[in-house]
Amino acid sequence: MDDRGDNDAVLRPIIRYTRTVDGVAVAHTEVGDGPIPIVVAAPLIGQLEIAGEEPAFEQFMTRLTVGTRVLLFDRRGSGLSDRATGPAGELTLPRLAGDVASVLDACQVDRAVVLGFSLGGATALQFAAEYPHRTDALIVFGTTPRALRDHGYPYGMAIDHVDSWIEQAVAGWGTGASVEVDGPTMAGNDRYRAWAARLERHTASPGGFRQSVQASFANDVRSVLGAISAPTLVLHRRGDQAVPFENARYLAERISKAQLVELDGVEHTYFLGDQTGLLSCIRDFIDRHVAGGALRTAVRAAERRDAHSLGWNALAPGEREVATLVAEGLTNAEMAERLDISPFTVDGRLRRAFAKLGVKTRVELTTEYRRPEQR
Repeated sequence: MDDRGDNDAVLRPIIRYTRTVDGVAVAHTEVGDGPIPIVVAAPLIGQLEIAGEEPAFEQFMTRLTVGTRVLLFDRRGSGLSDRATGPAGELTLPRLAGDVASVLDACQVDRAVVLGFSLGGATALQFAAEYPHRTDALIVFGTTPRALRDHGYPYGMAIDHVDSWIEQAVAGWGTGASVEVDGPTMAGNDRYRAWAARLERHTASPGGFRQSVQASFANDVRSVLGAISAPTLVLHRRGDQAVPFENARYLAERISKAQLVELDGVEHTYFLGDQTGLLSCIRDFIDRHVAGGALRTAVRAAERRDAHSLGWNALAPGEREVATLVAEGLTNAEMAERLDISPFTVDGRLRRAFAKLGVKTRVELTTEYRRPEQR
């Protein structure tokens, strides 16, 4: 079932800024208006407006908003947030955790489910340890407590490999090279790689990326794991080549209220691969520890709407918008210009409209549009 409901706002985020305690402007947005707040700790690569152009990201976030209110922001030093101008120390985990608190304050949210993907997971762990009174539950996916190998911690990168790894990563920055490891099943998809390359370029310059990566190698949350008191869900895909599964086991064994779930798949990028299984784990956990079954109820209601709303009634507002413009004879490029959205977003909406209407061509869609009983 497609449990997206009628929320289409993630494709046109309203960007706002908040100032952190040390004066950094952090760009943030929110999608969904459900009763359960979720704050997503920003990952290394991200830009709020460009991210929403990828249909898989849009679908995941829109499905996540069923019954929830999701707060998203760009990491300091990247995306639409202020660029880092000082030393890499500005990107320490305590400062990044403080940025999460600043976003919650700006959105007038006292407590939230804290969700961290990949490198954002370290920020989420730090936040849960420092701000237990603001953490209803903690969920991390594809996360490592430390990037470098150390005594008693054999899972990271050897320190003598770091410089060469950084040079290789910087050399490929802006080309979509990250897809090879982070989303291997999409490595041969030219459209996805072009979007990933654009996202990288809009995240940071090569120099800014270098600074962020160097700072990430200094991060280490091992010392705070014992201080995390919130119910915690550690999610990891079995075939993740970017972050080996042993990292997830290490976290779960050292957080008192942690549950470890091993997922099928090879994708490190959370919104690729099996979205339904991942979302089900997230929702079930939140329902048990925070929502008291409210999410399950909201999802079932959305599924019933989708099951009984075929044809034009099944289209979300953005999908209906592009379908109408197709019937008027506009090309994808013309729709993108008129609606002030990217061609990627047009393509994603149109593909979903085709699926819901049961058509395969623009001519068939136009025929459906001209049937009054369908509208």
